[in-house]
Amino acid sequence: MWKIGRRMRSCGVVSLVAILVPLSGLGEAQTVRPAHQSSVPTDPPAKVRRETASELASLADDQAAAALAAAAVMDRDPRVREEAVRGLRGTLAEAEFPVLQQALLDVEARVRAAAIQTLSDIGGDAAISLLAFALTDEDATLREEVVYALDKIGGPTAIALLQYALRDRQDSVREAAADILAELEAEQRKRPAR
Repeated sequence: MWKIGRRMRSCGVVSLVAILVPLSGLGEAQTVRPAHQSSVPTDPPAKVRRETASELASLADDQAAAALAAAAVMDRDPRVREEAVRGLRGTLAEAEFPVLQQALLDVEARVRAAAIQTLSDIGGDAAISLLAFALTDEDATLREEVVYALDKIGGPTAIALLQYALRDRQDSVREAAADILAELEAEQRKRPAR
């Protein structure tokens, strides 16, 4: 019933949004089906929603961004939420950062990791502010990812947060922050004084 592939690319943004948004929990309608159709699925499977999120990400327009934002926080499948968060990389404006803030609170680590990576790719002060929040994540692996994201973005605020990460309760996070700060210091010494 739900075909995936080349035909999906040609069906247009409105059709793709229709696949992803209503089924991600946004205004989910209760459909009354006749008894003989009760076993016929009307929701596309998670795989289709995930691939739809990927297709919407490649379109990079406002409708696609809105559908991805809705799926990022409302879809019932964590893999769809993860793909939607990753899809926001090319479409997200700073005004829509609350979506990534919500993703940083997701119960699934894979969604939080996708949000950290997306913020790393987007960069800027607003991304650094959200990454500061993510430095308190319960998962040490994700806190370590935040350290690498801060290194990628750079700047004085990122350096201050890297210094904060030196006090993390997990050795791997402290070591990553120390290594990055040592590299930055070595680079600073190599530069000629002005």
